[in-house]
This record gives sequence, C-alpha cells and structure tokens, in this order.
Amino acid sequence: MSTKENYEKKLQTQLDEWGTEIDTLKANADHVSSDRHPQTIATAMHQTLDKLNSLKKDSEPQTSATSSKHLTLDKLQATVASHVKDLQTSVTYLHVAHITALQSMQKSAREKLAELKQADEGTWEDLKPSIERTWKSLGGALRPGHHF
Repeated sequence: MSTKENYEKKLQTQLDEWGTEIDTLKANADHVSSDRHPQTIATAMHQTLDKLNSLKKDSEPQTSATSSKHLTLDKLQATVASHVKDLQTSVTYLHVAHITALQSMQKSAREKLAELKQADEGTWEDLKPSIERTWKSLGGALRPGHHF
C-alpha cells in the first residue's frame, strides 16, 4: 500500500469515527431538548412546578393569608413555566446550530478526501496542508467543551 493510500485510509477512518460522533450528538440533542432527559435544567424546573402545585394543594382552606400565598405561588409558577419554555427553545436552537455547523465541516472534509482520491501520486502531497486544516477544524469542533 502506498503512502497516499495509507493517508487516505487514515483520513477515511477518522471521518467515519467523526460521523458516528456527530450522529450521537444529534441523537443526544434530540433527547436533551425533550422533557424526558433526567439531567436537564428544564426537567428540574418542571419538578419545581410540580412542587409548587403540591404546595398549593397542601395549603389551608382559603383565607386572606393563604389567598395571598396562592397568588405568589401562581406568579412564581408562571415565571418558572416561562423560563422552562425559553430554556427548551434555546437549548434546541444551540444544539441544532452546532450540529449543522459540524455537518457542514464534515461535508468539507468528505470533499477534501474525494479530491485526495482523485489526485495522482505526484500531486497529492500539495493537498495535504488544506486537508490538515479541514481535519483540525472538524476535530477541534468535536472536542469536549465544544458541544453540549
């Protein structure tokens, strides 16, 4: 196997691994943006809403003091519900934007690999700097801390 073929194989393997990572991120993003994910802030806020409902139900029969307490709990509940909705929208948007950017980088990497495969033995090394930049960009975007 030639040096070019080894390089192509190495790049293809890395691209395949990154494809799997991107697919996993997409699946996780779909999961995180739903209410079912147990570790999201949105779920914690929903639990808070449930606790507020429980407090309202457990309070004494209506007196002026408990009526005032209910109004405060109602306002707090409405505020928390609004924040839950805003948070879910933001998280979903950020995940979609990040994954879209990763998919665009992945497409560029595939195109670079196709260029390499088309290049002949005498010119393929001229493509290496551009390929390395593309691979570094995609690899960096997939590092922990760059995604959710």
